[in-house]
Amino acid sequence: MYKRRFLHCAIIVVACVPALAAAVPTYTAIDLGTLGGAHAGASAINDSGQIAGGSTTNSGNYHAYIYSGGVMTDLGALGGNESIALGINNAGEVTGGSFYNTSRGDNHDFLYSIGIMTDLGTLGGTNSVAYDINDLGQITGMASTPDDARMNTFLYSDGIMTSLGDLMCCSGRPNFGIGINNSSQIVAETHSLYRSYLLTPVPDAAVPEPGSLLLLATALGGVFGLRRKENC
Repeated sequence: MYKRRFLHCAIIVVACVPALAAAVPTYTAIDLGTLGGAHAGASAINDSGQIAGGSTTNSGNYHAYIYSGGVMTDLGALGGNESIALGINNAGEVTGGSFYNTSRGDNHDFLYSIGIMTDLGTLGGTNSVAYDINDLGQITGMASTPDDARMNTFLYSDGIMTSLGDLMCCSGRPNFGIGINNSSQIVAETHSLYRSYLLTPVPDAAVPEPGSLLLLATALGGVFGLRRKENC
C-alpha cells in the first residue's frame, strides 16, 4: 500500500514539472545606453516598461532620464547641473532629486510631468529628495526642516508637502520615505538606528452631509411628535 502511495505521489510531482518549467520566462537583455557619457544607472520601471534613472551626459554632468519606446530622454535639472530620477508611476510621471543652488550645493526634489520639471520644495530647510511616486501622483521622500534641523519623511499630495517624521520613534533622528503604494501607504526608514516603518493613512471620520442631517432631524421630530400625542 505504501508503495502505491509513493508511486502516486511521484506521478503527481513528475506531471507538475513541465508546468513549473513553463512558468519560468525566457529573457532578453537590452543595453539602454547613456545620455552621451560613459555611465548610466536605472532606478525604477513602471508597468509599461518606462524606466527612470540617471546618466552622464556629453559634458560630464549627471542627469535624470526617462527611457521609453527605446529612447532615453534627458530631463535636465532644476537650476544646477546634476539630477537623478528615482521613481516613476504608470502615467510616466517621474520624481527624484536635482541640484537647486549650485553655489551652496542645495538639492531639491522634483516632479517631472508632461515635459516639465517642477520643484516640490522642502519642509522649511534647504534640501530634499523624492524617492517614489504612486499612480495618484502622491510622492514620498525626505526633506529638511527649518534651520536644517533634520531630514523628515514627507508626503506630497495635491500640491502640499506634509511632514510624517514625528510618527516614528527616536524624535530628532533623520528619516526618509522610500516607497508609496496606490493605497497611500508609505514605507520609511530611520537613519543611524536602521529601523523600518509602515505608515498607513487613517480614514477621516464620516461627516454626514447637510441633507442627511436635515432628514435625520425631520425623522427625530416626527418620533418626538408621536410620543407627545400618545402621552396626551
